[in-house]
Amino acid sequence: MGQLLFAFFLAFFIVSTTLAQPSFPALTGRVVDNAHIISPNEKNNLEEILAQHEQKTSNQLVVVTLPSLQGLTIEDYGYKLGRAWGIGQKGKNNGVLLIVAPNDRTVRIEVGYGLEGVLTDAITSQIIQTIILPKLKNKDYSGGIADGASAIINVMVGKSIGYQKSDIYNDFKEEPVLGIIFVLIFIRIIIGIISSFLLVLFSILSALGMPFLLNRFEKILNKLGLKFGIRKGFGVGFGGRGSKGGGGSSGRW
Repeated sequence: MGQLLFAFFLAFFIVSTTLAQPSFPALTGRVVDNAHIISPNEKNNLEEILAQHEQKTSNQLVVVTLPSLQGLTIEDYGYKLGRAWGIGQKGKNNGVLLIVAPNDRTVRIEVGYGLEGVLTDAITSQIIQTIILPKLKNKDYSGGIADGASAIINVMVGKSIGYQKSDIYNDFKEEPVLGIIFVLIFIRIIIGIISSFLLVLFSILSALGMPFLLNRFEKILNKLGLKFGIRKGFGVGFGGRGSKGGGGSSGRW
């Protein structure tokens, strides 16, 4: 009888624990719009900016919209979602979630431990109250989310909260282009120097009447090459199981 009672309570505990765990959406990108409230154009812009920001700083900001909080508070759901997704790099805990639940009329900025000193509770509350909520109240979800994400990025890169979104977009879009141009110019200069050196070397070998060495050298050069790789994806460490929790703020409209 005792064993049967123990088995019953164990099964009850397992079922209760399972039912208490919310289901989480799949981490399909840096913008997970499960509530379908972000315009396609704004979603693409956000994806690009968040990717650029992560590559430049290693900080990981993910935007998620939810049709339901499944009976939980947004604070509890946000904490569990951050841990389930593993936002932030391991050892740095530098992940941030911007969560919007339109049906529950609530929003939260969940901040990992590693960014608490930058994205303080006071600053995240200011972003929510002065930037995000006014647009969410007018059902401008795309605008509120985009401006909120830009404000979070502004703070993390040392700019003011009110820095214009168009400027932050240019920052991340133009600087890599300038860097690429500089690298291409540098490579062109190096190739020019190497070409000049090889031309002189070939001339010397030809003048010395050394066809064997010339042919041998040419074969070696033909075997050499440079490989350039462009890696796609979420970037280094995205979903790197950084521990979650720390700070953040919430708001309702």
